Amino acid sequence: MSRTAYAWQHLRFGEWWRLDYEAFEGKLRDRLSWYRRYTRRRDGGMTSARLVEPLVLPEGCDLARYSSSADVTLDCAENLFGDCLRVIFQTGPRINELQNEVASRWFQGSDPISSLSNVRDALASSANVEADMLARARVLPVPDGFPGAVDLAMFPPLPPWALPELWVAADAVDRSMSDPGVAARLLVAIAHEGLGHLLQYHSCVIGATDGCFLDSEIMEGWGVAAEMKIHQLGEAEGSIADMYMVKRILPFMATTYPEMWKRRYRPTVEARFPQFLTSSEFAVFRVGVGTHARGMLRTRELNEGNSDGLSWTASSSSPWIKSF
Repeated sequence: MSRTAYAWQHLRFGEWWRLDYEAFEGKLRDRLSWYRRYTRRRDGGMTSARLVEPLVLPEGCDLARYSSSADVTLDCAENLFGDCLRVIFQTGPRINELQNEVASRWFQGSDPISSLSNVRDALASSANVEADMLARARVLPVPDGFPGAVDLAMFPPLPPWALPELWVAADAVDRSMSDPGVAARLLVAIAHEGLGHLLQYHSCVIGATDGCFLDSEIMEGWGVAAEMKIHQLGEAEGSIADMYMVKRILPFMATTYPEMWKRRYRPTVEARFPQFLTSSEFAVFRVGVGTHARGMLRTRELNEGNSDGLSWTASSSSPWIKSF
């Protein structure tokens, strides 16, 4: 393929689909084949294979150049530990009440997909950015035959002519109508995937040309930043997003500064709210993915260096690096 391919074609499946590039001969090849078939069915009558063939990895890309050191100073760690503990103590005892409030407000109907579409519309209207692409996105269960697991929801990077989509795991769709915790977490997931990845993809990626490499940490960092927009939907919704901030940061901090966690902060949690460390209902908030935490810290650094702050849909904030 020509080096003038558009950025959307530079799909690093090892990051979008959580597979290692070295596994290309196995599951990655199956997923790439599935993606090609799916995009051809969605091609809107366009027949050019050139437009539907993604580059699995841009030629000449040096992955090591984009690795993150994820350094966290002692002062920063103490502030982040403190932020997490404040959320745990304020929100933890009310978590069931808050989840029930969110579920009753957004998931009252009999059709979970319609409920999630209403969430999408509310997020699009409350966003302080151009969100037309999000408002047009179809919310639907993960298509049959997709060769991969989806925890709650995901944004698939479809070609630019295809109507954007947000995929929701089928079991999460079913459980959202009976489990308020799943319903509340889906609200956060739609913000992350829709306000975060979908809008950034269409604002920053499709307009870019060759020389793009996806910085997955920054991508996830802006996704976490988008989760915070849920505060605009209500106090209960914002509290759930804050608990997800704990999920992003606390496990990473506890791993980065284990002695500080064991000697100072864990005993505080055990004394004031031990359920957070022992109850199964908080298990989801005790496990985080380091990529999200490192990305969140990096996006905070980007914002601190700009007096007006950065929007994740601004080209200067794009996780796609055009430098090789």
